[in-house]
Amino acid sequence: MEEEKANKILKILSMIGGIYEILFGILMIFLIVPLLNLMGLNILHLDYPIFAHTAGLLAIILGLILFFSAFNVKKFLNNIIFIIILRFTIQIVIIVNIFIIPMIGIGLFLFGLIDLTFAIFTIYFIKISKLSFNIFKNIKDEGS
Repeated sequence: MEEEKANKILKILSMIGGIYEILFGILMIFLIVPLLNLMGLNILHLDYPIFAHTAGLLAIILGLILFFSAFNVKKFLNNIIFIIILRFTIQIVIIVNIFIIPMIGIGLFLFGLIDLTFAIFTIYFIKISKLSFNIFKNIKDEGS
């Protein structure tokens, strides 16, 4: 696959990933109780919704960063790389919570799988586009 085509796919993938994160954040803010019930937890309300609302807001912000980074992948590549790192590290939180709250394990597993899939495909298309994973090099190149 040629670099230009891979770069175009990377842009589209970043936009779709950004939209996914924004929608997920909206779900976390406005529909967390139905989402948890769908995943297997039978609750009427959250005692402390601030945690879900904060997580939702952060997901929306990360989605916006990813979406707008897609308009100039080369310039904002570090944003995309940091979100890849986030998507891999969130797997630790997901695995821990699968053991803590096993009744929503399948739902957590599916959301984790979506994040992993986005991360792996993004890494693949960054590599095919011959862009650098070196964050410091990308900062230096941007300054020139």
